[in-house]
Amino acid sequence: MHACQKDRCLAWPGRSSIADAAVNGPWEEQMRHAAPSQKLLGSRVVARGRIGDRYEIQRPLARGGMAEVLLARQAGAVGFEKLVVLKRILPHLAENESFVGLFLDEARTAADLRHPNIVQIYEVGQAESGQWFIAMEYVEGLTVRQILRSMGGPLPLDVALPIVVGMARGLEYAHTKCDTEGRPLGIVHRDVSPENVLVTVDGAVKILDFGIARARTQRTDLPSDTFVGKARYASPEQALGEHVDARSDLFSLGVVLYELTTGVRPFDGESDHEILRQVIACAPPPPSTVVPSYAAALEAWVLRVLSRRREDRPAGCGVFADGLEALFPALGIIPSAARIGAVVQEARARLEARAEIAEVEQTGMPVPTVASTFAITLEGSQRGLRLPPPPSAFVGREAELRALVQALDEAPVVTLRGPGGAGKTTLALRLAHDPRAAAAFPGGVCFVDLSEARSASGVYYAFAEALAVPLDGVREPEAAEEALTQALAGMGEALLIVDNVEQVDRTVRRLLERWCSSLPRLRYLLTSRHPLRLPEEREIPLAGLEVEEAIDLFVSRARAVRPDFSLEEAEQAPLMELVRRLDCMPLAIELAAARSDVFAPSQLLARIDRRLDLLRGAAGAKWESLRAAIEWSWEMLSQAERTTLAQLSVFRGGFDLDAAEAVVVLDGAEAGFEISTVVQSLEGKSLLRQVEAPASGTPRYALFESVHALAAEKLDACGATREATKRHARYFLEHGELWARATAGPAGPLMLRMLRRELENLLAVFERAAADSPRDAVRAALVADTVLDGRGPGDAHRRLLDRAYQLAASVADERLSLELVWRRGRLLFRLGEHEEGEAMAARLLEAEDPALRSHGKRLMGTFAAVRGEVERAKKLQEEAAQLARDAGDLRLEALAMGNVGGTCSSLGDYEAGARWYHRAITRLRELGDRRHEAMFLGNLALTHVARRDYRRAEQILTEALRAHREVGNQRSEAAVLSYLGLCRLDAGRLDAALEAYEAARRAHERLGNRHFEIECKTYLGIIHAHQGRLDRAEAWLKQAGDDAREVGQRGPQLLACAYLAVVECLRGDPWAAESLFEEVRAIAGEVSDPGLRGAADVLRALLHVSHAELSPPGEARGGHLVEAQAILNAGRGLAETHHEVRLALRLVEPRLREVGEGARA
Repeated sequence: MHACQKDRCLAWPGRSSIADAAVNGPWEEQMRHAAPSQKLLGSRVVARGRIGDRYEIQRPLARGGMAEVLLARQAGAVGFEKLVVLKRILPHLAENESFVGLFLDEARTAADLRHPNIVQIYEVGQAESGQWFIAMEYVEGLTVRQILRSMGGPLPLDVALPIVVGMARGLEYAHTKCDTEGRPLGIVHRDVSPENVLVTVDGAVKILDFGIARARTQRTDLPSDTFVGKARYASPEQALGEHVDARSDLFSLGVVLYELTTGVRPFDGESDHEILRQVIACAPPPPSTVVPSYAAALEAWVLRVLSRRREDRPAGCGVFADGLEALFPALGIIPSAARIGAVVQEARARLEARAEIAEVEQTGMPVPTVASTFAITLEGSQRGLRLPPPPSAFVGREAELRALVQALDEAPVVTLRGPGGAGKTTLALRLAHDPRAAAAFPGGVCFVDLSEARSASGVYYAFAEALAVPLDGVREPEAAEEALTQALAGMGEALLIVDNVEQVDRTVRRLLERWCSSLPRLRYLLTSRHPLRLPEEREIPLAGLEVEEAIDLFVSRARAVRPDFSLEEAEQAPLMELVRRLDCMPLAIELAAARSDVFAPSQLLARIDRRLDLLRGAAGAKWESLRAAIEWSWEMLSQAERTTLAQLSVFRGGFDLDAAEAVVVLDGAEAGFEISTVVQSLEGKSLLRQVEAPASGTPRYALFESVHALAAEKLDACGATREATKRHARYFLEHGELWARATAGPAGPLMLRMLRRELENLLAVFERAAADSPRDAVRAALVADTVLDGRGPGDAHRRLLDRAYQLAASVADERLSLELVWRRGRLLFRLGEHEEGEAMAARLLEAEDPALRSHGKRLMGTFAAVRGEVERAKKLQEEAAQLARDAGDLRLEALAMGNVGGTCSSLGDYEAGARWYHRAITRLRELGDRRHEAMFLGNLALTHVARRDYRRAEQILTEALRAHREVGNQRSEAAVLSYLGLCRLDAGRLDAALEAYEAARRAHERLGNRHFEIECKTYLGIIHAHQGRLDRAEAWLKQAGDDAREVGQRGPQLLACAYLAVVECLRGDPWAAESLFEEVRAIAGEVSDPGLRGAADVLRALLHVSHAELSPPGEARGGHLVEAQAILNAGRGLAETHHEVRLALRLVEPRLREVGEGARA
């Protein structure tokens, strides 16, 4: 590591957030006038200084009419730190008693409100400058307004209604809050609106900004004739200036619900005066007049809560929340914080993308170059890197931490070696979250969990998930390794933490041997039970803690479960002996300390001693102590905890509370326990761990590996494994199929993320069902295919669908089996396996369902197109569109229409192609299918290339690229890079085209898109031929021709062979070229694309030019030149509509002129 890197270790960069907090004042107006880069991320300028004695300012977030909002770091004792939001009164108002009074009223109102749905106030203080400030909770997320803006319409009911219920619960708490003497505080928010509600990235709902709230204890008030709040969300009594109570907030909440579920506001107009007039009249149009399919029961609640007379509204926000929740089953709503959090993350991605577009439009910057396009791609991939949460309590290991930092400074590979339970992962994560790591590794810190990996493909997939690299279509280990290598190369100076290496050490060793030599800027921190023994490896053994550290850990953990825990003098010796008997192993100590609410250390010692005696000699000493602690912890659990822990062992890769509540069954005496409460209790006893770090809301859990093994044994021993796995399968099949269907709609990217998170659980369902329930196995494979289709790994994807295809033979459900046939055929096409893929298409053509036959026609047409049979492909795609219409499948019809556009373009009718593309794009926009809309946008751009409107083509390609980024479709993103190369090549910008095609080739190779990869190789050879680099041209063209011949891709094979003949002509060997042109003639007979055939004919003119150049002056030379000119004249008719012909003419014409002028001279 360079010295400059060490210096950077002193800094701790601030964390970006999209919507950290709102302030009083015109927040939305201010953001509209902010620079585009500030709209989402806030100012990049770090505001130096401190507020009070505990808050270090990191950066400003926003500024309103009376206060500014800052991100700050709060320092505490023994290195404790956390991010907070500070709301500070503006300097020029610090002496204004009225403003200060209002500011402090807000603090008084909200300070004692402690509820999951209200942003928490930590402290009110006054800085040395005299400015008052409020310190409050920092949460990462978006306001409801931002979510609405990103969606461009109503939110799905399973998102909108849980958000409103969360708001209602928070408001009900505030409305009913009492003082210490039991008197109601009478709090009314008075500004309930989408701008004042945050939804976190983990799905939690948080009300903020009680800046104009009214309470009985309020000391300052606005004049009685002053309207407060937002006109569109005001209640009639609020608009009239009457006294307001909790029912006014309830009315405002009804307005929010109306807007979230219809996409429009019930009261709107050009001025506040007009809006308030509508509010007072209070005659909102029924939601069903806006959304005809609006549920009648939900509409009844909306209209009731929007009643003109407050007496006609529900009795309170709690009653309203209960009423909405009662509708959930009928509306098909399964409340899920994970689902809502996914919507927030998708909304954030959309807003970021739109801010970038707006910046280009406002600044007049040109369309991005290839280099900036690559930067966009890299930025998107880096944003995906995530770390598990930091250790909740970290005690001791300071010497090991220092040794670790020093080792990473000196060696590229460092292995933390130790037995299970030694705290290897905890120490690694402690380093990962250390601010010094963020500064030392600007490329990021990435955590790769190999706990579920059991094979090489499992290792590749774990790395791919951590690095956000798709492995779709990648079948060979070498290709997977290359994809990962390229992703790592783009990170620069970065740290990879690879956890649980021991079970796949051979694969990891092979990867690191390669990466240490080819990627010297990376560092690797491994956790393992044994070293890899690499030459570059530095080993740090990790066993038990020092005795004093072990005691400190016990006390710390004991106080977490019993805050008043103190170590009595009589218990000091037993505790010292206890930690020694546990070999000072951190996990064993934490498990024991988790029961300190019941047992003193001496009692714990007696019980653990008995367990150790039973295990003596059964295994190594370290494992004995850990196993003893786990067994003993099991015995100390309640029956409900035991039952829950055993059933949780059926999960793979983690679970959230929604899944746990669906899978775990507590009956009999245990039936009264809440599953969520039991899960949290098990986490508190160190038997579960959080594997995702939510700011709040629903976390995700996993069992420790050693605990998982014991829990599975216990479940099996009581004969409950079969029923638990059935419930596990039922939950993930039902939800997985729902999410998979939704991937084609507006929430597609969100649904894909949810599916990716549950891929291990889906694969577990497949493996278990394969033995006795083939239908469920096929269902699981189809859902998993939705994930693997865009991410890979290719070998696992192929094995999964092949095995499912075999199982489908025994499934009576023909519709299900043929759906699998379609998915498998699509994968085979991408892998270049045409014969078997066409057999799948043929099976689909025999189906009774017109939608399945449409899939078959589309697939068969795609195979025909790559063979150059364009007329047949066009006919098949038109038939596919008609079948989709017969089936009433609008999306499938749109896809077929887009494919018809592609065949029209291949035949040179670009006007017709553009019309078909526009029809497909319009339909897909109506359906909210952003993924396929973006795909056809790229194809539409090619019609502009054909008509030589290069500027418009690049604009559309830029839009398509951003759209692919938005939905996370890296395969199509790579295709757009190919299109950019073609656009620049046709425009004559050879160097820019070469750069684009090379980047596209690498991406397609990584993704396993063999057809596109072959096309890129062909054009790389063509560009080198145009630039006179004949050896490079020959190398690329031979590769492309061989690959195209192997997969039956006649078009690229034709071009590659023709340009290989051109290379021989340019070398002065027309006789070698003649045999190649004979081969060209044979291939052309199998290609119907007029552009490709025309280009091959034009290039043949170069053969005559080459012969003329070598012939002596006279009739023979003149004859060759005349023949060449005739060929060119015939070809020019196609040049207007076919870029391949234009490119060939650009190469041949100058050569013909040069030789002709020489002959005349």
